[in-house]
Amino acid sequence: PPFERDRDRIIHSEHFRRLQHKTQVLIVTEGDLYSTRLMHSVETAQVGRSLACSLGLNAALAEAICLGHDVGHTPFGHQGEETLKRLLADHGGWDSNHHSLRVLDEIEVQYPAHLGLDLTMAVREGIARHKTAYDDPAVGYGSGSELGAHRSPSLEAQIGNVADEVAYVSHDVHDALEHGLVGRRDLDEALSGVSLWRRVSVKTDAEIKSIHPEGWKGVDEWKLTVRLLHRNLISILLDDVLTESARRGAGHADLLAARDDPMPVIAFSDELGPQLDRMRDVLHRRVYKGPLVARQNAKADHVLERLFGTLCANTLLLPWHVRQRINGFEDAAVIARNVAVFLASLTDRAAMDLYGELFVPSDRAMGHHVH
Repeated sequence: PPFERDRDRIIHSEHFRRLQHKTQVLIVTEGDLYSTRLMHSVETAQVGRSLACSLGLNAALAEAICLGHDVGHTPFGHQGEETLKRLLADHGGWDSNHHSLRVLDEIEVQYPAHLGLDLTMAVREGIARHKTAYDDPAVGYGSGSELGAHRSPSLEAQIGNVADEVAYVSHDVHDALEHGLVGRRDLDEALSGVSLWRRVSVKTDAEIKSIHPEGWKGVDEWKLTVRLLHRNLISILLDDVLTESARRGAGHADLLAARDDPMPVIAFSDELGPQLDRMRDVLHRRVYKGPLVARQNAKADHVLERLFGTLCANTLLLPWHVRQRINGFEDAAVIARNVAVFLASLTDRAAMDLYGELFVPSDRAMGHHVH
């Protein structure tokens, strides 16, 4: 079936595989178990498929959208996005959703008959109209694009939006606690007014005490606790989404009527939504803006800015296929955008290796594998 085919094509694509070496929040080379951009995509797809199955929607379509939503992501996480946005401010800016669609439509080279993966319209729409607190749709209603023909994207695309938020909030809490970026007591205090976190915390502690009141022997109880917090947070979030989405869906005669409503059908409840915002705010202050992440982001910004300036000034340093796309153009915008597309394709490690090859004196080249 077409959506299963789309899912498989995305999984086997080069840009999807590169996500295993791209940062989610913490630079992947700094630890073996940090969530990577690939792990985030897999978790998002797992959540999306569960929601679609529970709501009687097309699980394969939701899964394909979730797997493909980040294929064009920059190295170094959101800092990479922000750096490219700044560097391309005078050349049309940078939009990750638009770039993900371009990667799947044009840049991936897998088949001799055509560029791109030749995905269905439904999957392409879900990726183009992906929207979260960190992502704006590349295509909107009334834009003139066939992908924006309806006021709202498909319900499976809406599932992709919600699944993305569930996945990144839950695994960011997991990473922050397990790797000591924030303590359990500090997080409990910071979220003391958030009933969502109190429910997660109380449920987790009660389960551990009821099953092993004497404690675990030979097991890292802290890791067990963190993983149970992670699991319970996902469970409570999904229960809320399922209840609220069923309530909203009951108000529409059919799927087409739901798509003609500007309000999404798949959503968190009005009660839980603001609590999730509070959790994001705490994560932003205590983790994303913490000293470790701030230092990593400063390094990432420096690396990308230095590479961008050098490659724009000397296009002979670029791989052959990138130079062919520039094809003799001397227009600064053409050069800048092609350099940005090249940098976005790099993994964290490839960007660091290329930086080392160009700027760190050494008796051997370290970036020879960067294509």
